[in-house]
Amino acid sequence: HCKLTQFSQEEILHLMGIIDTNAYIIGENPNKDVDLQGLFPITSILNHSCTSNTICFARNDFKFACRAVTDIKQGEELTTNYLHYHYHYFGLSYRSPELSDHWHFTCDCKRCKDPTEFGTMSDALVCPDCTLGRLTPLNSESDSEWICGSCYGSQPRTFIVNTINTWWNTLEDYPKYDIGKLMELLSSMEKVFDKSHYYCMEVKRRIIENIGESKGFEYENVPMVWLEKKAQFCKDHLDLQKKLAPGLSEYCAYMSGHCGEAMYWLYKKKYVAMQINGVQLAEFMQVVAEYLYKVVEIWGTYRRRSSERLKAEEARSFIDIIEDKYTHTKYKYLADRVLRDTD
Repeated sequence: HCKLTQFSQEEILHLMGIIDTNAYIIGENPNKDVDLQGLFPITSILNHSCTSNTICFARNDFKFACRAVTDIKQGEELTTNYLHYHYHYFGLSYRSPELSDHWHFTCDCKRCKDPTEFGTMSDALVCPDCTLGRLTPLNSESDSEWICGSCYGSQPRTFIVNTINTWWNTLEDYPKYDIGKLMELLSSMEKVFDKSHYYCMEVKRRIIENIGESKGFEYENVPMVWLEKKAQFCKDHLDLQKKLAPGLSEYCAYMSGHCGEAMYWLYKKKYVAMQINGVQLAEFMQVVAEYLYKVVEIWGTYRRRSSERLKAEEARSFIDIIEDKYTHTKYKYLADRVLRDTD
């Protein structure tokens, strides 16, 4: 049905392949139902790493920027993560087929070669034999056995695949907006997977998204115990982020924003309930502002009206409230400078 008759089918398919594997999303149409993609001579040939040292993003004029997120040594390869930041904590059992299916390569970065995922155990299962140890792959081969680090028992790859597939289907079938049900699912999953396994962390992420947003759990009305739960789950994610997506990564911005918001409302409610005094409130709000500034620092340079930039502006608004009502911080000046310099 293609009307580009001046090009052969082979040429069209070749171009589609280039766009599919090398283009970046740089914006959307006015209706926000069609992504705009761009090809860039340098950033489009950056290799992937599951723990990358740069992020790439569109600026206001649709120029594409590549920015370091960690210190980079002389001679070190520049890499970026092809996966959306929601998946930066996902284990190799997810990343490997995803990268192979969409970008047609097998990743051999340092993280993919480490069965412990830099010690996080984000792809590890609880050993069914001893229940104390964790199962990780013996090697990087696709049919490798998984070995327990405590009892040295082993499980075939088929057992691992069946377990992962069964629980993923269970996760997808669970109501995404029922926090109580998600908490029950998390408790069940932690008996099968390490607490830092990406399935458990994905359930935590969904709970994080719901607290403050879902009906009956709006920030103004939600009990403090849920705000404490959200803040703790965010910190669990940020602990993973420091190892799996270190530095000024999008994963850091995403979780720092949720953590800052939860802590803002938590300490505000504790003060009203006279559980903390004014001096303590001011000290806590300094910490909140630091979390929120991370969002501005990372996403404040993104294209205006992008979802990331809007999150940065929202975080700056919270910092303004903290400055006006609770305590003076250096983060208002820093946040304003970031946003001013990119406008």
